[in-house]
Amino acid sequence: MSPLDACRAARASLEDAFLDRRVPGAEIRAHLDSCLACRELEIALRTLGESLDSMPAAAPPESLVLRTQLAARAELSSQALVRGSTGALGRVLPRGFVGELLRLLGFATAALPLVLAWNALVIRLGGRLLAGFLPEPLLSVLAGAYLASVAGWLAFVYGSIPFVAHRRVRRTISEVTG
Repeated sequence: MSPLDACRAARASLEDAFLDRRVPGAEIRAHLDSCLACRELEIALRTLGESLDSMPAAAPPESLVLRTQLAARAELSSQALVRGSTGALGRVLPRGFVGELLRLLGFATAALPLVLAWNALVIRLGGRLLAGFLPEPLLSVLAGAYLASVAGWLAFVYGSIPFVAHRRVRRTISEVTG
């Protein structure tokens, strides 16, 4: 059994044990000793269980319990295990995100020299064109404002690339699984 399959089986057993309010078996305990991610899930589920146990006991309708358990199992099983692609906030990035990000950055970087050359040409020719009409200090201010707007535009475009990549990957995943 691969480590990924072992983690999936352990997580499924932990979720079932939590929902059935029982202690996980010995084989799961052995896996928890060697897997930090599964151990963190077990601690989180135990903490949640203790919080729920401290609440006042009122018997909910059986249909509500079954629907809630089904929804919880579906939510817990929808969390994909992707090794090595955890974001800064600890969230798991969708499969294929890095490849899509690199592809989009490659296209955007390929166009960057053309964009920079065009803007240098606009500043140079625009300065020559306006030199007869405007004083030198005003030309400098206009050039600075133009450069600031170009820098802001480039920051917006290149800063949005990770968001676009994430959206494209999530949309692709939902088209395949939906």
